[in-house]
Amino acid sequence: MKQLIFAASVLLLGVGCKKDLIDFEPGVCYEVQTLLYARNADVPCGNIADFEGKKLCLTGTLEDNGNSTSFTLRDAQHSSHAIEIQVDSLLANEVLAIVKANVSKMATVRGIMTGFDRPQNFKCRRGFAQQLSEVDDLEIQ
Repeated sequence: MKQLIFAASVLLLGVGCKKDLIDFEPGVCYEVQTLLYARNADVPCGNIADFEGKKLCLTGTLEDNGNSTSFTLRDAQHSSHAIEIQVDSLLANEVLAIVKANVSKMATVRGIMTGFDRPQNFKCRRGFAQQLSEVDDLEIQ
């Protein structure tokens, strides 16, 4: 019985340690899930993630979320993982037309990362969005 409890404890500890610390490099594109599940993104409310305010490149599939100033970039392999891309209001019509014409296609988006507090069931963690300020920072693959 002790062996079973020990094995279960090791398994549970192993599952909880899957997050990697990412050293975000310029010019490297990251999958949405890689960003959201990085140890750097596991930040309590009121704190700032080390990549907030930095320009990052993310890859995923495009999704029109019906908003007039944003769209969703969804992880290609894990569709439940997504990030909102907030578009500069002066570019929104042009960018969202591109998104609507390319829904479900792979894309890369370069933009400044922002964070916000996201309270959930007795725990408050940071959530993240990306700001797109140039049309050329959206590339359809």
